Amino acid sequence: MFIQLTRTDGAPVWLNAAFIVTIEPTRGGGSIVVPIGDGLDYEVREKPGDVLAMLEGAPSASVVPVPPPKALTPRPDDVSPEAEPAGSRRDEAAPAEPAKKGRRAKTASRKAKVASGGDAKTPVKAPVEPKADAPAKPQLPDDFEQIVSDLKKRKCRTAKRMRNAMKSFFGKTDESEIDGIIEAMINSGYMLVEADGHVNWLEGTDGK
Repeated sequence: MFIQLTRTDGAPVWLNAAFIVTIEPTRGGGSIVVPIGDGLDYEVREKPGDVLAMLEGAPSASVVPVPPPKALTPRPDDVSPEAEPAGSRRDEAAPAEPAKKGRRAKTASRKAKVASGGDAKTPVKAPVEPKADAPAKPQLPDDFEQIVSDLKKRKCRTAKRMRNAMKSFFGKTDESEIDGIIEAMINSGYMLVEADGHVNWLEGTDGK
């Protein structure tokens, strides 16, 4: 069962009545309708009481059972490596240690280091590798301020809904560009994003 509502710009929108989970009033006298599944909020002209009247008699959403995952491959009881037969490489005698350098070999080695510009007693420092350049900051789109104003007007409360809104209303399909816009809004003090993805819009920021 679908109900027809009217967006704030006058465009009609049809929503499945069985999946509407939240209806919030707006200051303008309309409502914000939140259906489950698409991650979007719909701001409409109808009042909450009118929307509730349309939902009377709507069937409840059916739950489709999900089959359990297949069992993992059974692990064998004995996974220890097989014993190697006698005469293998591990049973072979370890090679003898190299003979220690005599006094003449040590003297020649020290002379070679001094000739190359280093002292035999002074440890040679390893060369310092240059630090990698910091990653360049993402370039913001020309409609950044308009995106901020529209997202706050729609009262997007989760990062997922903001992403879906940028894709649906601004045609943003590059995930890296969307990440850059969200990061810029956080760094500019428009909002805070919690660990669970919930968005808190800060007071005094109108996105203009």
